[in-house]
Amino acid sequence: MKKLLLFILICTTATSFSQITVDDSMTPQQLIEAIFLDGSVVEVTNIQSQSGSDFGNTTSIGSFSNANSDFPFSGVVLTTGNINQAPGPNLNIQSNGGWSGDIDLEIFTDTSNSNDASFLQFDFTPYVNQLNLNFVLASEEYDQNFECTFADSFAFILTDLNTGIAENIALIPGTETPISVINIHPEVPGLCPAVNETFFDRYNFSPFNDQNTAATNFNGQTVEIMVATELIVGHEYTIKLVIADNADTIFDSAIFLASESFGFQLDLGMDRMVSNGNAPCGNSIETLGIPEDDTASYQWFEFNTTTSTYDPISGETNSLLDVTTSGDYRLEVTAANNNVLMDEVTVEFEGDFGLGTPEDLFIDEGDQDGLAIFDLTVNIPMILNGEDPTDFTISYYETQQDAEAQVNAIAMPNAYQNIANPQTIYVRTMNSTTGCRAISNFIIETDALSLDSPDSSLFSIYPNPTSDIVTINLRYPNELVTIAIIDIQGKILREETIQASQNINLQELSKGVYFMQARTSTSITTVRLIKK
Repeated sequence: MKKLLLFILICTTATSFSQITVDDSMTPQQLIEAIFLDGSVVEVTNIQSQSGSDFGNTTSIGSFSNANSDFPFSGVVLTTGNINQAPGPNLNIQSNGGWSGDIDLEIFTDTSNSNDASFLQFDFTPYVNQLNLNFVLASEEYDQNFECTFADSFAFILTDLNTGIAENIALIPGTETPISVINIHPEVPGLCPAVNETFFDRYNFSPFNDQNTAATNFNGQTVEIMVATELIVGHEYTIKLVIADNADTIFDSAIFLASESFGFQLDLGMDRMVSNGNAPCGNSIETLGIPEDDTASYQWFEFNTTTSTYDPISGETNSLLDVTTSGDYRLEVTAANNNVLMDEVTVEFEGDFGLGTPEDLFIDEGDQDGLAIFDLTVNIPMILNGEDPTDFTISYYETQQDAEAQVNAIAMPNAYQNIANPQTIYVRTMNSTTGCRAISNFIIETDALSLDSPDSSLFSIYPNPTSDIVTINLRYPNELVTIAIIDIQGKILREETIQASQNINLQELSKGVYFMQARTSTSITTVRLIKK
């Protein structure tokens, strides 16, 4: 699922009475490639735009410089009016415009009947998995009145062309609310309460601030905000950066985009740590990284605690890395244009949870049939070794493979009849909170008759269970083997000597549990046989 992060970047500068400067001479391609991207991030295609000048009106898209003012950055500006009126001081109201709005903006925000829309739009394909944009929203609607009712808005509409999914990624943090004038402002006494005031920076007029020293000619502005969203490596995207007036063509607004702020980042996610609640289990494999892009190259590193440096991991040049030990790991991704991005992540495997060793169980019934009823749960105190039983679930299995896969658990572990003698029981102990598990084992054994496991060395049988015919496969053909069928009381029902694998008809046997035993002059093998 795509995640959306929104951060406030508060920049402190020395007091200055300078104003921003603007330049309306650059083409949309120059604005995007030379300033917004600085030509070093990724190739962009299918550039589109809309400015007031396209309608014979004022130019509403251009570049700007903070010119040593207290404005936090330089970059690209899109307005709903005339960018040449954007520089301060804030001595007059900007109410330019008179061209069309934008239907996409209306779909993805709470704007209706939009006017004077300006936008930049282009396609790109990311080679890493996170996109960042920095911006400031400024508006004449910030006048201690109109911010309560007029939703001059903007949107960053991101469309995954592979999936067709489109969304506005410029949202109030932790919400699905689009950023706009009415959604970010301080209290307006007698008119409306403060809304998301944390993201409002200042009014540029008295009595709040001196309009004569304002860096822009807008009545108010937000703080610098960075929006970051996850991308799917290798998918093709379209992004549309758009701003428009709402319902009228007066009281202009602007979106100031920081230079080089269309920035890709590599994000390996949160550190996997016990303190974060996401530490991997000690007996698991943790996969790090991002999907691979064939236009990029990759190198993994591990932190060397002796030298305090990251050392390359030999041979690890894929985008994914499987790790089984705790440590600090780094991935460096080099794009086709030699731009290098990196990120680091700490992995802390959760250790064993203090499990003890279960004891072997022996029952001497004295009937020499090799069968007994065992209570496997008597080993729980030894297994938990003082841990709180309510924190764990314990299950029992006849094979380690079943215990690993958590299938075919023994249904009644407190009254279990053995199927081999001696027999290994496998115990899966799982922490209910973390999901971490451990597998241990112990032996159950009773008297006399040996019931060997099905993977014994003399023979195997199939199918088992069977309805009538069972096939005996001898491990050592040409050796004389005596085959006996024995009931659960230890009575031999049938016995014959064979020298090759063959089928045996069991039609005369009733449904139930039997034992098939193979004997040679040197060894005996016994397996359980079920007639259904």
